[in-house]
Amino acid sequence: MQKMVSVVKFLNDASLVTKTQNYFSLRLVDVISDEKCNQEDKLKSTSLKHVKSVNHLDNTKCLYSVGNSFFYCFFLFITNVGNEVFYISFLPFVTWNYDDKIMILTCMAWAISMYIGQALKDILEMPRPSSPPVVKIEDRYLHEFGFPSTHAMAVFTISWTLLTLVFKTLPQEETSTLRLIITLLSYVLIFLVCLSRIYLGMHTYLDILGGLVLAYVINKIFISYSSLIYNLIHDNFFGGTIFSSLFLLVCFVYPNKRRWSSARADTFLIMGVGTGLSFGMTCKAAFQIENIGKINFNNRTVDDYSLLGLVLVRTSLGLVLLVLIRFLCKKLFYIGVRKFLNLKKSATNSCIKDFIKNNYKIEIAYNFFVYSTISFSSVFNIFLIFSFLNLI
Repeated sequence: MQKMVSVVKFLNDASLVTKTQNYFSLRLVDVISDEKCNQEDKLKSTSLKHVKSVNHLDNTKCLYSVGNSFFYCFFLFITNVGNEVFYISFLPFVTWNYDDKIMILTCMAWAISMYIGQALKDILEMPRPSSPPVVKIEDRYLHEFGFPSTHAMAVFTISWTLLTLVFKTLPQEETSTLRLIITLLSYVLIFLVCLSRIYLGMHTYLDILGGLVLAYVINKIFISYSSLIYNLIHDNFFGGTIFSSLFLLVCFVYPNKRRWSSARADTFLIMGVGTGLSFGMTCKAAFQIENIGKINFNNRTVDDYSLLGLVLVRTSLGLVLLVLIRFLCKKLFYIGVRKFLNLKKSATNSCIKDFIKNNYKIEIAYNFFVYSTISFSSVFNIFLIFSFLNLI
């Protein structure tokens, strides 16, 4: 037992994160107060090149030097696999151009994993690595706790669940080499995303390991019941509607829901996505339009240039439509908030954002209105548009 405690303490040691950052030539220069920063004494006195800064929550600014710009840019890019930019691009891409059933089940697993992970953060309240000695680069996540790493959970869930469901549809012997290559690439992606969280100073090794283990357990259970879940949302309109509404209901029992954090905001967003995808599939089955707008793969091969062009056109059009839907939904919601609060037209969007952040019920309404509409459209409306334009 004592040995296990020692291992946990070792993995949770911030100095281990610092060693990793130093290995990739990322070093802490100083942590200074805003007063010193305003005087610019420290910035003027330093002779180090490539000094950058990030604001922390306690009225301090972290100054750090980047010795290798490639690693800095690479890890900032790869960590976005766990962010909204990835959700709104890769997930719809697979849905539109491969198999919407597999992608929706993958998103269900992702939503469940993220809710459990984000809720655990606010229950356990384990802090992120301290600065100093760690350089914490992403100021957006400073409001939330560290354990477990939901970036690690997200990339593991999406990769592992997606591959498991895809491999079930492929012949075992004929695709053994392809399976091996894709599996190895997936493990490399998981490793790089997890390493990026260490490099950016946002997690300890314990946070990462805890996130991976938790995601594995959750998704192992989910995969065993995935057929049952799909049949529920596909074969029964009432059952599918009830299942979709569960994503909304769990937001009201989220721990520490009255305290804003990026964990709470992301959870409400992801639950909105889960509702839209689930209900979209239920409606497609109810209207018997599941095959409308899907690509016709008959007599087409992977190296067919017309297929590649079709995929690019569908993806580009779909993403443009999703961005437009997101813009319109946000605009409509802001108009509704202005009328609800009797705000003047001169009230800025930042004021409305602050109001949404400070009222969890309004934040739930916002995320479900915007992101359930986006995700519903991605599996329902956009397929109808593809069919209408004959992009099949």
